[in-house]
Amino acid sequence: MTISKTEPLLLDVRDLAAQLSVSAATIYRWDAEGVLPAAIRVSAGTTRWSRTTILRWLEACEQAGRCLYRNEWEAFAASRTLTPLQRKALIGARYNAEKRAPGRPRKI
Repeated sequence: MTISKTEPLLLDVRDLAAQLSVSAATIYRWDAEGVLPAAIRVSAGTTRWSRTTILRWLEACEQAGRCLYRNEWEAFAASRTLTPLQRKALIGARYNAEKRAPGRPRKI
């Protein structure tokens, strides 16, 4: 993957919406719902997304055959940089968190 020097490294909501072929309102909704990778809050009222992160997220979505939610994307991105032992611990922690879903009492 190469990044053009003429394209900005950070995308604003209009640029991201144009790249994904959706409206700006959809981008804000997806961000609030945790669909998109985490945004960078530059200042109050100024939100940007990393171009490289978005491109990698789109590639991962294509490989998975569906859009990855933020938590899935973060786990996927982290698993690519973790050692096998760290990856196993991460998977175990996610499994334990799923077992204690809301509505299920925690066993003591």
